[in-house]
Amino acid sequence: MIKYWLKLWSTNIELFSEAVQSIKDWKFDFIELYIVPKEFKKEKFKIFKDNNIKISFHLPHSAHLFNPIDPNNNSEEIWKIVKLYIDYLHPFQIVLHPEIWNDINILKKRLKYFNNNKIIIENMPKKSSILRDVTFYWYNLEQIKKIKEFSPNFCFDFAKAKSSALSQWLDIIDFSNDLINLMNPNYFHISGFLENTEVDEHFDLWEWDKKMIKFLKEKLVDISNKRNIFVVFECRKKDWILNDLKNLKYFKSI
Repeated sequence: MIKYWLKLWSTNIELFSEAVQSIKDWKFDFIELYIVPKEFKKEKFKIFKDNNIKISFHLPHSAHLFNPIDPNNNSEEIWKIVKLYIDYLHPFQIVLHPEIWNDINILKKRLKYFNNNKIIIENMPKKSSILRDVTFYWYNLEQIKKIKEFSPNFCFDFAKAKSSALSQWLDIIDFSNDLINLMNPNYFHISGFLENTEVDEHFDLWEWDKKMIKFLKEKLVDISNKRNIFVVFECRKKDWILNDLKNLKYFKSI
């Protein structure tokens, strides 16, 4: 079975009530909450606890000048804020961008902050849309398969796989298929993208080649016939969550 997750940021407070109602109405199943590393005030998130909403977290990343596994990162205050979210909302799983650093020992050390069984490591593009002068690690098959040595969970991001494939001069569908078969993920991020760019993008699903979304839909349906999987739409936020519902409807119609 496919479970559909609504993506929100922790700063999208004005959307929380509508998001909760969409789950009560069976439009979405759960919420993925990206943690913006600002002051934590639990009363803002009480609505999720009061309504027993199942939540996963996405940890902060370079968009907020935070690299969770940078050995030189001394942002202890951010780690403390993230821990407050975890202790209050008890997320089902926690998505992590491994970002730039390629030292597995550093990654293992950072994972000690959390219950390792909850951590989901996400594939990366080679090029960053924010840090123009850096190259991400964990973007090709040789690098990514090392994750299996110490983490049982993996998040497949289709837009990032597209970006990585282009950087490696590989076919997008072939690379995506190889990565999914290698890592056997249960958790997926999908969004539309421009096919000729090597950076991660979050557009609406109808803004890309229908052949691509059809491939992914068929792949996900096939996997979901064997086990439950979780699909998060990382699309444009507009018209409150109406646009998320449009993307969900489009995906189901393919």
